[in-house]
Amino acid sequence: MSNATEALHRRLAELSESLLAHLSAAPYAPLEGSSISVKFVLQSLLPKSAAGAAESQLRESIRNFVLASALLAASKSSAHELVAELAPEVLLLLKDIIKESSIDKGTDGDEVSAASARAPVGFAILAAYQLRWFVTKIDYSNLRKLCNFVIPCALTALDHWSPEGQGMICFIRLGKNVNAAEFGVYQDVVLDACCHNIASADEIWHLVVEISVLLVSSIRRSNPRSHW
Repeated sequence: MSNATEALHRRLAELSESLLAHLSAAPYAPLEGSSISVKFVLQSLLPKSAAGAAESQLRESIRNFVLASALLAASKSSAHELVAELAPEVLLLLKDIIKESSIDKGTDGDEVSAASARAPVGFAILAAYQLRWFVTKIDYSNLRKLCNFVIPCALTALDHWSPEGQGMICFIRLGKNVNAAEFGVYQDVVLDACCHNIASADEIWHLVVEISVLLVSSIRRSNPRSHW
């Protein structure tokens, strides 16, 4: 077992004790109609002391602490290497969480109700905020390297029916920080999702306009004859 991993987990567990105490004492009531408790999600993510645990368990616990931090800190924390290091596995996890509560199409083409999703939609909304936090905290050099992880996850968030706009914010971050080549095979898929098939609501219309203009001008800058 890595001594560094064990030491980091021990330190995070110590920090979590204080956070858990504050969470336990904090008055909290889920929003009316909500089937999940954000407070419970945070408590379940914060690591506890785990003497003798395998390194894989410690790493999972460290990852969960970062996810809890994403919920607590939102955009207030500074980027660090731990985010970039954990991003590949965390992004895949968040993608699966979002997909579990997505609304699919039935065999007749009609949307299946949210009640039939495998997980409450609230979990997907939390995961979308966690995704946005991770993407906005990855620095420029690492973001370029992680495009193949970020783009599929952001597309899943964008495709999700909830009008939260977190997937759009992820693509705006990409559009401002990576070049067209780094979108790779996803170029047309991203443009189609962001310009043709994007769902919107009045409160995020400004994001729809920004993401469409930004991505078309970024990805198709060298091809003025493009149909986009």
